[in-house]
Amino acid sequence: MQFTDVPANAWYAEAVRDGAALGLIEGDGDGTFRPEDTITRAETVAIINRMLGRKPHGGELLEQAVQWVDNPQDAWYYEDMLEATAGHDYEWLGEGENCAERWTALQAVRDWTALERYGPQGA
Repeated sequence: MQFTDVPANAWYAEAVRDGAALGLIEGDGDGTFRPEDTITRAETVAIINRMLGRKPHGGELLEQAVQWVDNPQDAWYYEDMLEATAGHDYEWLGEGENCAERWTALQAVRDWTALERYGPQGA
């Protein structure tokens, strides 16, 4: 994939081409990549999920999963954010590129507030 705003001689051009070829990045849908923009949390989470082969499927998410006020269900990143923040057990549905997760159970919800205050090691 060639993005119209990624010059062929840019220092990052090969990495962008490779990321697109591997399906890790998709750009903006209008043929642009926006290489000068700051990457968002949602974009980062989507890339990491793709790198790890984590593929949530909206019809298979558990309704009891924690919901975030800044993660509306109609957002393009909704499933990726839940995948990254809701600990869960799952089984695979389908095969190959059509494979997705069916969540089978939620794990205990982490105390995110404590992690924000003290970090992963606690007080």
